Amino acid sequence: MKNVDFNEIKKILSERKLPDYDDFFEVLNEVTETLENEHESYRPKNDDEKCGSLIDFQNEDRLTLVVPDLHARPDFLLNILSADVRNILNENESDFLFCKNERTEGAESGKTVFEMVQNDLIRLVFVGDILHSENNRIRWYQIEEEFEQKQYFGEKMCIEMGEGLSLLFCLCRLKSIFPKNIHILKGNHENILNKTGDGDFGFKKFVDEGEMCRLFVQNYYGDDILFLIHCFEKELPLVYVSKNVVVSHAEPKIDFSRKEIINARKNEQIIYAFTWTANDEAEEGSVCQIIKNLICEDEKENGIQMENENQVEYKTQNQNENQNENQNENQNENDYVYIAGHRPVKDNFALRQGGKFIQIHNVKKQNVAVVKFWKKFSPENDIVSVFSSYHENLNLNIYKNEGVQ
Repeated sequence: MKNVDFNEIKKILSERKLPDYDDFFEVLNEVTETLENEHESYRPKNDDEKCGSLIDFQNEDRLTLVVPDLHARPDFLLNILSADVRNILNENESDFLFCKNERTEGAESGKTVFEMVQNDLIRLVFVGDILHSENNRIRWYQIEEEFEQKQYFGEKMCIEMGEGLSLLFCLCRLKSIFPKNIHILKGNHENILNKTGDGDFGFKKFVDEGEMCRLFVQNYYGDDILFLIHCFEKELPLVYVSKNVVVSHAEPKIDFSRKEIINARKNEQIIYAFTWTANDEAEEGSVCQIIKNLICEDEKENGIQMENENQVEYKTQNQNENQNENQNENQNENDYVYIAGHRPVKDNFALRQGGKFIQIHNVKKQNVAVVKFWKKFSPENDIVSVFSSYHENLNLNIYKNEGVQ
């Protein structure tokens, strides 16, 4: 696996400067090529033999951090990468994860998330929405005044885009270097062209943020960088699944089959359903059905294949055995939760769809969901803050939530 200088990543995220044109061009090219050529073992190909819209790690055990909407917060990413995983887990869990793994033996440095990514011991899943800060309403009004004067890269906008694009730059670089352990899902803000169509919509919240960002990139960097960001966004997957969790940017509006998700680029309704769904807009039961589709479809397909090979015993087991299989299958489904961001929550999380769907995006906190492959996810205990005053103290403090605040 390639090495990367973490001090350089720290520097970029701390300084929040606009990326250099040549470096940005190179990184965007690299990440798009990476996304276009991900291994079929975890990113199945669609019907066009291109990387599909599903990331599937049901066959591997890894600690997973699900990261909600970043929204131009480079300090959030820096705090995640600097976090000591031993402060996220209890002592027994740390022993289980570290002491029994040969890849960590003899390591003298702390077990930060970044080091865990390097050692292939953890996966980071970002739910999308990289640009457009949500905690700077007044600054957006100031930016609007700049744009009214045709200042497409005025002082306030350069600060905003320095935060957003330095974050994007580092995420793209991390994805290129650690393609199997860094995953970025498409959110509704991954629309640098600010277009409407193909499941996307132009974005406005405080002001006309989507169009302002498009004009900034076009005027500051040129059409080629604008196009490369668009190419990066277009290649992002929509859904992630591992042994006990399914993740997307938003609550799925309706249910889709595994094959439909893999082929999502052909259907703008699927893209919309995983990126734009508002609260109370989703069909009840969509989450449970998607979980079932993702974890059971392979078994069904294998069963059909076995039958075609005249291995009829697969479908001629007695009734008691079928009942046992159904119980095991239901238990497997019950072990899964569905996690997303998109719509803000007031505390650490909000539950929907009978508690099966968990929203974790609090715009004022730096929370991540710690998904442990050896146990069912608990929103009360497994949503952890990675906030720290990084510039005052390089020793990161993580405050573990003991319940809903």
